[in-house]
Amino acid sequence: MEFIFLRPVYIVLLAALIVLGVLILSGVRAVNGLTLWSVVALASVTAAICLWQTGIIADELNLAGDEVSFYLAIAVWGLALFDIGLFLKKRLKPSTF
Repeated sequence: MEFIFLRPVYIVLLAALIVLGVLILSGVRAVNGLTLWSVVALASVTAAICLWQTGIIADELNLAGDEVSFYLAIAVWGLALFDIGLFLKKRLKPSTF
């Protein structure tokens, strides 16, 4: 039995973070610090909870964990950090004298 029931959650989180990154790159004014931190925090925490629950279910049923879900969780966290870095680079430009 594989844990494919949580993969759509990871895919939606990845899609949301990709859209956020595209919005940051395009310079849309709707993406401010609150929006960025809210989406990143929600995606990161949701990925962590899903990974945690997969581990609990695998332990209770004496099964192995799902490698794909682990890699998707790592991708969510990596893309979240990438979006933060992109936002900081785009918005906090050094002032010119």
